[in-house]
Amino acid sequence: LPHQGTQSGMWSVYLGVVAGYIILCYNSTRQRCTHWLFWALLTGVISGSLCGWSQEGGLIPVNKQLWSLSFALLTSASGFLLLAILFVIVDHFNWWSGSPFRYAGMNAILLYIGHIITRHTFPWSWKPYNVTDHKELFLMNVSGVVLWLLISKVLHSNEIFFSV
Repeated sequence: LPHQGTQSGMWSVYLGVVAGYIILCYNSTRQRCTHWLFWALLTGVISGSLCGWSQEGGLIPVNKQLWSLSFALLTSASGFLLLAILFVIVDHFNWWSGSPFRYAGMNAILLYIGHIITRHTFPWSWKPYNVTDHKELFLMNVSGVVLWLLISKVLHSNEIFFSV
């Protein structure tokens, strides 16, 4: 089926809107986190029920390639949970500034375009010596991410921001 992930994608977008709506409608950390944790539990239980609490089983198995409904709900549950945790750590208690992700978020479009342009060039990518071993591929991808984070830090330090 050519559009089998469309409905699941729409659910992911809708649940992202719900997360943003919670930020707009509730002022206290307790209210926001309570609602996010409720939605994390709800989407997690529905996802678990759909997949029979296993990756390969159930009515709708968790499948990233097909963007199954159980996968979309599972990632949404994880997102709600992480949003609640990071909100408490970053915004409520100010234990962490959000760096280096804050720098990347300030220039996300520029980093995306830069990645598209440079994704097959050195030092972001190279031909691995051993394609059966994932260590080199992992190292290549981690070094690419670190390089983009360094670029975003330099851009942030020089107050260079690109937005649409």
